[in-house]
Parts: sequence; C-alpha cells; structure tokens
Amino acid sequence: MIEVGHALIASLSTGFLVSLLSTYFIIPRLIQKAKERNFVGRDVHKTERIFVSELGGIAIILGLCLGIFSAMATANFYDYLVPETAELQLNLVSLFAAISCILIVFIVGIMDDLFWIRWRTKILLPIIAAMPLMAVRVWNPIITLPFIGATDLGLLYILILIPIAITGATNAMNMIGGYNGSEAGLGLLMSATLLIISIHSMLTNPNSLNTMLLPAMLLIAMIGALIAFLVFNWYPAKIFMGDSGTLQIGAVIASAAIIGNMEKYALLLFTIYFINLVIFAWGRLKHAKLVRFASPDEQGKLVAPESFWKHYLPFTIIHYTKPTEKQLVAYLLSLQTIVCIAVLALYFTGF
Repeated sequence: MIEVGHALIASLSTGFLVSLLSTYFIIPRLIQKAKERNFVGRDVHKTERIFVSELGGIAIILGLCLGIFSAMATANFYDYLVPETAELQLNLVSLFAAISCILIVFIVGIMDDLFWIRWRTKILLPIIAAMPLMAVRVWNPIITLPFIGATDLGLLYILILIPIAITGATNAMNMIGGYNGSEAGLGLLMSATLLIISIHSMLTNPNSLNTMLLPAMLLIAMIGALIAFLVFNWYPAKIFMGDSGTLQIGAVIASAAIIGNMEKYALLLFTIYFINLVIFAWGRLKHAKLVRFASPDEQGKLVAPESFWKHYLPFTIIHYTKPTEKQLVAYLLSLQTIVCIAVLALYFTGF
C-alpha cells in the first residue's frame, strides 16, 4: 500500500505541476495574440476605458488536458516500473469519456465567445457533451439521498440525471461572473473541495482507489490551470476566460462528481448558484429589466442597476455593501468558502 501511495503522490503532483506550468507559460503568448487579432473585451467595472484580452479558456483547456494526460502517464509508468503498484488499475474508458465531455463543452464555449450563440441554444448544447458519459458505464446509479438513503435510480440516472448535471453545472458557472478573478476563484474552491473528498476516500478506503483516482486527476489538473490563470486574471485582469473557460469548469466538476460518485457533494457546492438562480428567476417573473453588469462610480465603487438589483446575487451584494470590484469578489469567494467548509463538514461527519 505504501508503494501505491507513492504512485498516487507522483501522479497527482505531476498532473498539478504540468497543468500549472503549461497554463502559466501559454497565457502571455495568448494575451499577445488575442490583442493582435482584436479578441478583446472592455473591462466594464473600471472607471477607465480598459480593454482586456479574451479567450483565456484556450489556455485553461490546454493546461487541463496536458495535466490530466501527464497524471495518467505517471500512474501507468509507475505501475510498470514498480510491480508493487499492480493494484492500481485505471479505468481509462471512464477518464476519456470525461475528457470528451469537457472538450465538447469547451467547443460550445469557444463558439459562443466567437459567434455569440443564443442563450437558449447555449443552455441545451451541453446535453450533447453528456453523451460520452452516458455511452460508457462510468456511472453508479445508486446514490444516497437525504432522509431517503441509498436509492437505485437505474436508467433514470443515465438518461435524465447525467444530462441535467452536465447542463446545469456548465451553465451555472456562467451565471456568476464578469468580475476579475471571480469565475476562476469560485471554480478553484469547488474543485479543491471535491479533490479533498477524493483523496480522503482513497486514503481511508483502499477499495475506492481506482474509482477516486480518476476524478482526482481531473480536479488536480483543473486546480493547477486555474491557479496559473488567476495570476493573470486577478485584479486588475490581463485576460478574461470567456464562456470557453466558465463552461469547462462546470464540466470538470460535474464529470468528476459523476465518475467519483460525489454527486450530492457537488450539488451542495453549487448552493450560491442555486440562490442566484432563484432570485434571477423571480426577477424574470417580475419582468425586471435584464442588465448584465454593474457600473463603477467616480470612487471605483460598484453601483447596481436600480431595475434589477434584487434579482441577481452579485447585484444584491453590491446594493447593500457598495463594494469595489475587489471587495465584491472577496465577498463571493467568502460565501463559497463557507459553502465548501460546510460540505467538507458534512462529508467528514458521514453525510
């Protein structure tokens, strides 16, 4: 078991470092090329008229894939070189199904970044991305529901819940954003929480080793890419990730939850997104005017649109706290941190 532990450390460490470094070194070149080809967007929450490179999701997906493949190769070669790790048997079909899902979601996102897909179409397209996970047996239809216990959902899981999970997670990550560091920061906290659950499960239950290592590889590569991206996306941002970035973060979280049987924890991690969805839907029912961005005043403090401040979580926070952009992102990350701590507390108490 000690040798297997060494293999896990080597695999996950390699995935993290390759993802981190590759994303970090790709981004400066991407920033330059995006500006040369006028793939820029205005940073609307600044008092000055500033334009920032877009399409940062390209660097994230490249770093993510390189990190996953490096982690996978390290685990396989470690198994070859150290026979004591023979019990480490990776289900590569599951892993490639998850990668296929993430890549399809990325394509949807990059199409939206380049061609502005209608939001109704963008909501439905991720269903296609769920097909690789539906087509291969990477799922466990037995899930534990609060107050009900273990429930075998059978075909309901594969035909209904997997598409809903992929579509819901990808679009949810796209709903709270537009502020320097917010999307990457929130995705980083959620990915780190699921990674802790994955690693703890492997350490305490050797039978879960081959199941939980797969989502751990996805999550550690996502974490590495997002940390590198935050170096350039933190206030003041030099690059935006676009929908190609936000959608793939949701796809990674959903895919990791599905192949690692962590659906209930992933669902709870989206708490602030559910809150945002409820108040957003209420606003639409009240026919409130839809406004995507706040506006800065002369002191740099954000001002929420009067017509919509009650119907979008960031605008509600802005209305009551009158923060700067950095302060608003800190509030959002603090809320998500509380949610992550609560989810970990539930996990460690046996929920």
